[in-house]
Amino acid sequence: MRILLAIDDSKYSQAAADVVVRQMRTEGAEVCVFHAVAPLIIMPYDYMGQVETLEAAQRERLKEGKELAERITSCQ
Repeated sequence: MRILLAIDDSKYSQAAADVVVRQMRTEGAEVCVFHAVAPLIIMPYDYMGQVETLEAAQRERLKEGKELAERITSCQ
């Protein structure tokens, strides 16, 4: 069985990941974790004062997305 787990940084994604992990152990499923990072057009309020450019904010969002995916996949 193949499972695509689309995640964001919400409690619902964590709950979905927990369910997939429990089922994966019993079924031996292959899981692909997916998190989309949309390109920035304007500087998000969350990054104001933390980064100086839109490009730096985008790099930070990509880094956070990778960390989220790693955190979810380490639940195994």
